[in-house]
Amino acid sequence: MSSENAVKLRDSLASFLVNARKTDGRKRAVAKTGTSAAAATTAGRERSQAIRDRARK
Repeated sequence: MSSENAVKLRDSLASFLVNARKTDGRKRAVAKTGTSAAAATTAGRERSQAIRDRARK
């Protein structure tokens, strides 16, 4: 990248950098609500148990 294009890129990204939010590095947990989350957890446990059962055979 040429020096001229680097300057153009920095200038065009400046507004995004000024308005960007700072994070603390942690990922946010996604809230699961309703029966679908419970059903997904139960299905996941059942699937994991089936895999373990097959592995023991």
